Amino acid sequence: MILLIDFQSPIFFVLYILLGFGAIALIAFLCRKYIPGLKQDKTEIDEKKVAEEELSRILVPMDKENVEKNQEEVKDSSHEGKKD
Repeated sequence: MILLIDFQSPIFFVLYILLGFGAIALIAFLCRKYIPGLKQDKTEIDEKKVAEEELSRILVPMDKENVEKNQEEVKDSSHEGKKD
């Protein structure tokens, strides 16, 4: 029996590629569904809490003594610049 379909045509090449990607996607989906280590956590994120944590991480608490000392240093350096 002679087949009239040429399996090496460009159309079948594209179909083979799509079939391959589909198989990879199906395997990835099944792995994520049934393997416990690959499941995503479905935890809700509290935006206020995240914002407070970021601010506390970035901002540095300043003592009143350090602030006054820094202000005096800035005033002294600015007065020295005006004398020149």
